[in-house]
Amino acid sequence: MLLALDDFTKQVDEAIGLLKDAYLQIRISHGVGDSRDNLNALFVYRSSNFERRFMQRFVRTLSSIDDFIDLCVESLWEKTDANLRSVQQIIDVEIRALFMKSFDQLSDAVAKVNLCQPISDLKNSIYKARTGVHQKLKEVSSWFTRREVYDRQDYLPSLPIDIALNMIEKTMPENSVMPTVEKVLTPSDLAAMPGRTLDGMVDAFYGVIVNAMKYSGLSGPNLVVRIDIELTGDRLVARIESPIAPHLPTDAERIRVDQIRDALEKPDSRHKAQIEGGSGLYKLWRSINSPFYSKPALTFNFSPNQSFLVEMAFNLEKAG
Repeated sequence: MLLALDDFTKQVDEAIGLLKDAYLQIRISHGVGDSRDNLNALFVYRSSNFERRFMQRFVRTLSSIDDFIDLCVESLWEKTDANLRSVQQIIDVEIRALFMKSFDQLSDAVAKVNLCQPISDLKNSIYKARTGVHQKLKEVSSWFTRREVYDRQDYLPSLPIDIALNMIEKTMPENSVMPTVEKVLTPSDLAAMPGRTLDGMVDAFYGVIVNAMKYSGLSGPNLVVRIDIELTGDRLVARIESPIAPHLPTDAERIRVDQIRDALEKPDSRHKAQIEGGSGLYKLWRSINSPFYSKPALTFNFSPNQSFLVEMAFNLEKAG
């Protein structure tokens, strides 16, 4: 019975990992068959010489740069809509089948145990959990739908941290312990940030917190991530410091961090962010290296006080 429960837990974790780390990724391909990309990624943005020639011909009929921008945005939304449909299909069919198969196997294992009251209660719990997971998968699938309104309200700098923590908590295995995250805002009444930057900030904080959980060698109450956000003039700086285990970093990890730092200076750093599996420093750079963030900067390294320090900064737009 314990082996069946252990197998069930592993299968559920694998299904969540498949969706999060393989399917819910972005793949950008300039041409056909870019083998370096994550072929399982469902958010596929592919361009070709044929498409570029078509766009060049169509552009000649446009009267202004605004019309050209609208054309490009509409083309991207068409591709995004197709991607969203693919994600819903995968969740509704493949991921749902993986979860239901896990419940079926667990139910079969329980059925082989001699009937007694505790086993009967367990059967009822499995049935309720199966129904609850089915409903949750329908809810998750509904998230991947384009909404009619995209304008976001301005938000306080602490909001993306809270959203990132909520995302992590909802995708962690059951009985896992969340790290402690300490937030310090200077000044305490920081100006609101432009609404359109929220998604990038959520991705950024999600990435650094997940990285701390994966690579710090610590977990639960031993992992205390401190996030300091400071606004000086129109320059916002976020410093994220997470402790690491006494036996870290290894020489290989120091070399790897140095390699990433060097790679971010190269022209293909955006492409590396697309093909890197899971979350990472490449994707953190990509989160703030977009038109929404003016003069972005990213530094990271192991600090002398047995921790890993990440600092990201960018300029906020001035009102008016």
